[in-house]
Amino acid sequence: MFLKFKLFDIQHIEIQIGEENNKKSYELTLEQKTENNFLFSMPDNENLFVHTPYTTLVTFICSKCLCQTEATLDDFYKKNGRIYISIKNPETLEASHNREYYRVMAEYDCIYTVETENGVESFNAVTYDLSLGGISIITTENIIPARETCVIICLPGRDIKTNVRFCRCEALEDGYKLSFTFTDILEKDLTILEEICKKEV
Repeated sequence: MFLKFKLFDIQHIEIQIGEENNKKSYELTLEQKTENNFLFSMPDNENLFVHTPYTTLVTFICSKCLCQTEATLDDFYKKNGRIYISIKNPETLEASHNREYYRVMAEYDCIYTVETENGVESFNAVTYDLSLGGISIITTENIIPARETCVIICLPGRDIKTNVRFCRCEALEDGYKLSFTFTDILEKDLTILEEICKKEV
């Protein structure tokens, strides 16, 4: 299989295990790459067991891309406090996105400001999706920013305040979805968003 990334560039690996409607994501460490298999490991801190062969979704997050593929887990064993998972090389990577722009569904309270005839007004909204490049929000107000504006994302333990540029508006049954791109965001806030994206993938 041709990889769309270098092994040394992998920053985060996830695998999904569980029943069809109750899958859970687990973070893995790459132990070895052979001609036919990937060998991963993870701490044995849960009562986890998998009957093989098992079809699963594997996600590789690298510095510039996110790649996902369905693959076959063909060996599962525990040793010295760790779980070892062998996965056959998938024939293709089913999806690849620029890391800056891949979006994840995530719901957080937020506030956005709009310059109106009465001055600058603030409106409550809820995030629809997030990426390192921008954000979409759901609001009941059909008020479109005419220029660059500000959005505050209310995250647990920290609010992220960033300048954004309006991209588009989509009418919904019970409100509007507004999409923005970030124009000025702190590096430490990008790091927080990246962690959220990893968890929500």
